[in-house]
Amino acid sequence: MYIAIVGGSPGTGKTLQSLSFPPPLLSLDLENRQNLVIERHFKERDDIKVVNCLETYPKGHKQQYYVDALTTLGRVRSEIRGIITKEVKPATLVIDGISQLREYAVDEWLVVQKAAGKNRKSPENAGDWGKINDIVRGIVFPIVNYCRVKDINLVLTCGTKDKYRDREVVGSELQVKDWVSYNVDYIYWLKANTNDEYLVECHKSPNGRGSEMVSGKTIVGFPPSKEVKLVPLKEKEAESKSME
Repeated sequence: MYIAIVGGSPGTGKTLQSLSFPPPLLSLDLENRQNLVIERHFKERDDIKVVNCLETYPKGHKQQYYVDALTTLGRVRSEIRGIITKEVKPATLVIDGISQLREYAVDEWLVVQKAAGKNRKSPENAGDWGKINDIVRGIVFPIVNYCRVKDINLVLTCGTKDKYRDREVVGSELQVKDWVSYNVDYIYWLKANTNDEYLVECHKSPNGRGSEMVSGKTIVGFPPSKEVKLVPLKEKEAESKSME
């Protein structure tokens, strides 16, 4: 078994790739888009089950909506509790949208602060963020431990965010905390390129780091087998510099 992070910007195929892991597959959807992906790419499959955990309500008269963060977190907790207590054992469990967990945890933390008589509009210091991270850890770590014990593959998808250095944006990075990264076996970063090609970077694996190009939305075999020879990232960087 293995635990993997599949990250990338919107449109790079995170949801598609997460559903390509070994079946039978159970997925907790925090973005409400997996059923559409299944309809397009896995229509003939009957070994993928998706549970939509995202609760929303309308925003005005347009096709916009607000996320009910508290109800969504409640659903995620309930589903994870059910998986553990009922000893559900799919070959692969997917949590699609782990980046959103921290955003929703902020809303939950604010509700707790208000109930305690504190008029807080946002987290202000490391202590505040520590308590928010504790909320997320309380959701993620039990299912990580369960999957390790029951030999279940666990796949977590995440987005990207700006990377800062001296208060200046110097690039992007995966939107996942270090304490999550330390507990996984594989970290994949999907990057869109020109001509409908996608660069798949492997930033962590038992076999080291590497990358490969994928044409279009071709489903990649995750994790790469020993037969797949990923181009080491250092060689890729050296090759790019030689072309400049």
